[in-house]
This record gives sequence, C-alpha cells and structure tokens, in this order.
Amino acid sequence: MAHARGVVDAVTQREAPLAHPLDADLVRYRHLFNFAPVPYVVTDPAGAIGEANLAAAVLFGKPNRFLIGKPLAAFVHPEERSGFRLALDRVLQVDAVQEFSTRLETVVDGVTVVTATVSAHRDAEGAILALYWILRDDGTQFDADLL
Repeated sequence: MAHARGVVDAVTQREAPLAHPLDADLVRYRHLFNFAPVPYVVTDPAGAIGEANLAAAVLFGKPNRFLIGKPLAAFVHPEERSGFRLALDRVLQVDAVQEFSTRLETVVDGVTVVTATVSAHRDAEGAILALYWILRDDGTQFDADLL
C-alpha cells in the first residue's frame, strides 16, 4: 500500500509542472482575447452573448457585464434583424466559416456597418457548442437620424 502511494505521489509531482504551463497559456490566451483590437464575441447557438472582449464593449458602448446574456441580435439595426437571423441560421447549418455585413446600433456611433465573420465550435458529434464572432468595423458610420 505504501509503495502504491509513493507511485501516485511521484506521478502527481511529475504532472504538477505540466498543469502550471497550461494555466499560464490559458491566462495568456485570455489576455489576447480581452485586449485584441478587433471586437470578438462568443455566443451560444441561439446567439446569446457568453463572452465579449474589451473592443466589443467599446463597439457596443456597454461594459462586458451588461453584454453577457443579451442576444447579439438586439444590437443589430431593426431593419437588418431578419437578415441577421437568416445568416445565423445559415451558420448553424453549414460547417464552414460564414461572413456577412450588417448594421449594428451602437451607443457611441449610432449605426455602424460591420463585417461579421462567424465560426461554429462543434463537439465530436457535430453539435454546436458556441459561435465565435469577429465584428470588423467597415469604417462606414451612419447618423441614425438619417435612416
């Protein structure tokens, strides 16, 4: 029994250093996500925001904590929401990165045109676990009063 305990302790000690670099990598990638200059959003398959980086918070003019749980479609201009939902359905059905342009309503700039690049993260059986969104500002901003 003492020998088995010694073997378990030896294996645990050898694996312990492996856990630390993985934790460091996780922290590093979390920082890369949070401080990326382009808005990144992670949603569930229905489009509810689960994570958003700082650039997304700036784009939407709201702190991250107010974005979590909100449907991404709520930030899409009302005239574009049906097209946005069709694009979201296409993402859910096609196993490929999708790209489309849409208008977002933002607190800071009113209405901003973005190109959304969306990739589905699937499990081993093909079920979608999350959607990864990159929202690139096309540089075209509209005065909401003109729409």
